[in-house]
Amino acid sequence: MRIKYLIITFVISILISSCGKSPDIIYINGKIHTLDENNNVVEAIAVRNGKIMDIGTSKEITDKYSADKVINLENKTVIPGLIDCDGSLIEFSKRLYFTAYLNNVRSLEELKSKIKEKAKELKSGEWVVFYNLNLNNIPDSELEKINKKTVDEVSGNVNIVIVDSLRLFSICNTKGLESLQITKFTPFPNKGEIQKDDSGELTGLFFDEAQKVLYEKIPEPEAKEIFDAVEKGSKELLKYGITEVQDRSIGVGAIDLLKQLIDSNKLPIKVYGVLTGDDEASNEYTKKGIIENYKDKLSIRSVCLDYDGAFEYQDAVMKSPYKVDPKIKQPYIDESTLTRIFDNAIEKNYQFRIKVVGDKGFSDIVSFLEKNIKNKNLKDHRIVLECVEFTNPSDINRIKGLDIIISIRPETIIDDLDIVPNLITEDNLKNTALWKSILQNSGRIIVGSGFPYDNQINPFIQMYFLIMRSNIESSTKAIPNQDQKLTILEALKSYTLWAAYSSFEEKIKGSLEKGKNANMVVLSDDIFTQNPDILLKTKVLKTIIDGIVIYDNTK
Repeated sequence: MRIKYLIITFVISILISSCGKSPDIIYINGKIHTLDENNNVVEAIAVRNGKIMDIGTSKEITDKYSADKVINLENKTVIPGLIDCDGSLIEFSKRLYFTAYLNNVRSLEELKSKIKEKAKELKSGEWVVFYNLNLNNIPDSELEKINKKTVDEVSGNVNIVIVDSLRLFSICNTKGLESLQITKFTPFPNKGEIQKDDSGELTGLFFDEAQKVLYEKIPEPEAKEIFDAVEKGSKELLKYGITEVQDRSIGVGAIDLLKQLIDSNKLPIKVYGVLTGDDEASNEYTKKGIIENYKDKLSIRSVCLDYDGAFEYQDAVMKSPYKVDPKIKQPYIDESTLTRIFDNAIEKNYQFRIKVVGDKGFSDIVSFLEKNIKNKNLKDHRIVLECVEFTNPSDINRIKGLDIIISIRPETIIDDLDIVPNLITEDNLKNTALWKSILQNSGRIIVGSGFPYDNQINPFIQMYFLIMRSNIESSTKAIPNQDQKLTILEALKSYTLWAAYSSFEEKIKGSLEKGKNANMVVLSDDIFTQNPDILLKTKVLKTIIDGIVIYDNTK
């Protein structure tokens, strides 16, 4: 009887305990792709204190628990929160709110409409610079009307500058000229002109070197303006389901700004900060040691270098000479600099990341890492090679077992299709974007959009590139080696589970499992069962961080 009594008492205590731990919120009736070891799809998730408490069918979860808030996912596809592995939040935010683009403007009325729309977003006295006005797109009859008076009609009390696509001239409105104290008496360089009309008054047009007079005077945004812009910029990323950014442009001021935003509860996403080689922030913070999960929003534990640069500028270090200006490109840094920064990062327990685009550059860096990983007996280092574009198959085989993670920019590779055949040999062309081989040898591949420097921030379009290996407009413009396509599941993991691993976070995010952060994205379409073209129109309906709906596109 004594034993029976103890068992009953124990069971009751367990039941009481479990009853005391009710979820804060329950999500039901979804097609939730967990990306766990078995890639299970479940219907429901219970969340408590921002963590996944339980998963199962809708009936299982609602029978087992009760919660004040139950959200019906209406049979929509749900995936883990997305992680962009190469972007710049602060630069993105500045460009988003202090600049605008005129790429597709084809008439004077369209130009005025764009200016008016942007001016409405700004306060009196604020600045905005419009880029990429292509005069070839505008009828000749309207070109002579593009001056400060036209801009004044729609700019209100906002300072406005417009730059043409070739950077040959700029236009400043009257408010901007007054703010900069530029008058008809302002001198201009010999190789430029500040244009005046027949009466000697400024037209607002600045040509060639005279543009410097304009840009040297435009004030930098104030700290409060940048603070507000980054808050808005981080919220903009939620529209794409992005819940974290691995930011490669972090300096001392950026770290302070991000902490201020976090302390003010104004940063909804997480930032994994990557310091740059020898700069001030890197020197300061490698001495201090890593920052790991500052208030669950910021980590600083990575140092990066550029070994080479963009292929389009012939800065990628290739094994064969370029066809144009045929010479072997040298890397940006020598081995002594590489060794010094690598050693310092590893010694301070920082992750090491290095940009390497060309196939010779890739081979050089793999050789360097083979030697150093072995000599230093490095464990769990998770070294990342970034912006990888050209790789020799024999070099890819060498990364197996080294725990090296390869990061790629799909859009950049797609864009380079137009120039690759003109710059390199057919043999080099065969070494373009060997994604499947990389994945088979490294076990993981991650993706960075390069925003805002590249055009396409949308993760679903980047996934389309991974799956189709062609641009959106034409499948005839396809990357060679079609056998190197990734599957939709592999493409998604590059933005989730593998991305989380690359920032040492796979135990808390990247998949939807018990105990992990409840970071989820609800999609408009089922990206798993339809033609890959569905990725091009897929929208984010909800972005959920720590179980809370932070962005809702259904209202």
